[in-house]
Amino acid sequence: MQRTSDKISAIFIIILLCTVWASAQHNSTKEHTYVEPPSLLISRMDGNSTSDYRIRGQRVLAVGVGSVFVGRGAGERYPSRASGSHNTFVGDRSGRGLISASWNSFFGMNSGYSNTFGSTNAFFGALAGSANTRGSGNSFFGYAAGRSNLVQNHSSFFGFQAGRLNTGGVNSFFGAYSGEGNTRGIRNAFFGYKSGRSNRTSNDNSFFGYVAGERNTNGTNNAFFGSSAGARNTIGSENAFFGSQSGTRNTTGRGNSFFGYNSGQTNTTGRNNSFFGTSSGSSNRDGNNNSFFGREAGRANLTGASNAFFGANSGRSNVSGTGNAFFGAFSGEVNTTGRQNSFFGTGSGGSNTSGFSNAFFGSSAGRGNNDGIGNAFFGSRSGESNSDGDGNSYFGRNTGTANTSGSNNSLFGVSAGTRNLAGENSFFGASSGFENTTGASNSFFGYRSGARNTTSSRNSFFGHSSGTANTGGRDNSFFGSDSGRSNTSGVNNSFFGSASGFANTNGQNNTFFGARTGQRSTASSNSFFGSLAGFENTTGSLNAFFGSSAGRANTTAGFNAFFGGSAGGRNTTGEANSFFGARSGLANTTGNSNAFFGSGSGESNTTAGGNTLFGYGSGDATTTGGGNTFIGNQSGRANVTGAFNTLLGASSNVAADGLSFATAIGVNSVVAASNTIQLGRNGQDTVRIGTLGSAGSTTLCLNASSEISSCSSSIRYKSNLRNFDFGLSIISKLNPVSFNWLENGRLDFGLVAEDVFKIEPLLTTFDKNGKVEGVKYDRIGIVLINAVKEQQSQIERQSKLIEKQRVEIDALKAFVCSKNEAAEFCRK
Repeated sequence: MQRTSDKISAIFIIILLCTVWASAQHNSTKEHTYVEPPSLLISRMDGNSTSDYRIRGQRVLAVGVGSVFVGRGAGERYPSRASGSHNTFVGDRSGRGLISASWNSFFGMNSGYSNTFGSTNAFFGALAGSANTRGSGNSFFGYAAGRSNLVQNHSSFFGFQAGRLNTGGVNSFFGAYSGEGNTRGIRNAFFGYKSGRSNRTSNDNSFFGYVAGERNTNGTNNAFFGSSAGARNTIGSENAFFGSQSGTRNTTGRGNSFFGYNSGQTNTTGRNNSFFGTSSGSSNRDGNNNSFFGREAGRANLTGASNAFFGANSGRSNVSGTGNAFFGAFSGEVNTTGRQNSFFGTGSGGSNTSGFSNAFFGSSAGRGNNDGIGNAFFGSRSGESNSDGDGNSYFGRNTGTANTSGSNNSLFGVSAGTRNLAGENSFFGASSGFENTTGASNSFFGYRSGARNTTSSRNSFFGHSSGTANTGGRDNSFFGSDSGRSNTSGVNNSFFGSASGFANTNGQNNTFFGARTGQRSTASSNSFFGSLAGFENTTGSLNAFFGSSAGRANTTAGFNAFFGGSAGGRNTTGEANSFFGARSGLANTTGNSNAFFGSGSGESNTTAGGNTLFGYGSGDATTTGGGNTFIGNQSGRANVTGAFNTLLGASSNVAADGLSFATAIGVNSVVAASNTIQLGRNGQDTVRIGTLGSAGSTTLCLNASSEISSCSSSIRYKSNLRNFDFGLSIISKLNPVSFNWLENGRLDFGLVAEDVFKIEPLLTTFDKNGKVEGVKYDRIGIVLINAVKEQQSQIERQSKLIEKQRVEIDALKAFVCSKNEAAEFCRK
């Protein structure tokens, strides 16, 4: 029984024989050659497809396994000079060059003409694959399709002259002239009439549609889909065009993605663009790094770069604006040259033409902006009327709705700054700065903060209802719920803390920090820091209270400075006091001009004034004694009513209360009497004065600045040096005397300064009034040096005279003795 494959081969051969016979019969009339009719040939067939038959001398069936050759010169070398199986060659000289190849199907004149060793090829059409020699796995369909292919494999060409000049491999060309000019390009896929027709050596391209990528020569990694898509592209690479006429005029632009009819149509050299939607970016020529999404998005863009338009008609009129981001239908629709804008929401930035560095978010946000710069509007209708205002930031529905040209505003919250017309304001919170019109440089944070402010400027209100009533006050800073709530016209105030400065209406230059600080104050120039500090103050001015409850009871007193918890807590009318430290000056009520430093210092002081107490617990028992200065930890603790005492050193003290003008210096030093200075502890301490000397005793002097210091004689401190030659002339005139001191009658001796002044003024000192005061006894030593020098000169002269006389005497003696040896002075 015959196999099914044999039956199919037989049927196929019969059809071929009928076709060939009809052609031969037509030709035989001219050539007077008889052609045996197919019926006779068929009658001879036994159903074995391996039989060999000839028509006009040409074989119809070859001897090889599963091969069929039909046509003059088809498979001509087989089997005498060739080998292979399962080849089907139909057409004049089809497969003529066969040497050793299998599983080929060539149909058409000269199809596969030069094929020698190529296998598994399918060539259909006259001259299809005619130059192929060793290429395998190729499929060429159409006249001259793949005509120039030599040794490349796995290409598929369909259409008239598709891939005609191809020498590269792994290409797929579909459509008349598609890939016609391709030579060495590989891994390309062209579909459509003339698609990729001019491609030469470029690789990895995909062109789909009528004349898609027609002029591409060296561009690689492109994907063009749609009629005329990328039709003029030459060397542009890494592009993706989807839609009829998308990227039609692109030549060298690369890295572009165009999706939609007419998208990126006029792009020529623009790079890294993404256009999605009908006519999106259709006018772009050489703009780079743009992303347009939506019908006619960025339609007029010509050279604008780095833009992102999302939504129908978004950025529709943009020509050269760069760095813009428009999201939403009609967003930035009329923008032409504006740059670095971000519009999000339907109609946002709809009127912007040349404004740049703006950010509008929300339906109709910044809709009226024309050439405003550096604005940020977030929320429905935010900044809706802004035309040329710059540097504004609006966040929330209806924020800054009325603003037209005001600049540098920051409005956050529903209806914040709704009526604002001025600039440099910052409103944060629902209805904050709601009624502000021309007030500028204000900062309002919190629900209804500064809500009634209209024309005042340079205010800062932070907290629920802070500064709510303010209308004409300026340069104020209110922080905390209800802080400065009643202020209307007060200026230069700073209130920090819940209800701080609550009652202030027109007070000026106040600074309150802490919950309820200065809550009842209406005065000016106060500084209160700490919970309840200055709580009761009403009209007292120029006070500074720091610490919880510091100066809490103060009402009308001024010029006080209290630092520390409860410092000056009971003070009512005492003025010009300075208390530093917890509970310092706690009991003071009416005492004035006190300075207490240290925890508990002056704690018991009530009415005394003019005290200066430094150190923990210093003078903590003093009540009414004034004019005291106690410095040191727990100094002056024994004093209660004593006045004008000075105690320096930790635990320095008075021996008893009630002393005055008593001074004790040193740790634990105690002064026992009034009008007395005590240095150190009795009999236990040494008084030392540091000097410049490093060892030995040192003389102290009063220098030119009336300071006690080491006596210096260095030339570093001197000028106009001259010799001082006086000596004996001064010394001989000085008259030492003995005397008694008037103060205590003590006997002493020395010189009378007034007498010395008459002899040499340089040897005397003077008081502050220029009167002679004392004698510079140390300078007398300098005069003595000259006196000694003078006496030494006299001694030397006398010595020389004596020596001369001695020589002369000796000579006389010798002469006399030579004449009279018996003379007495000649005897030895």
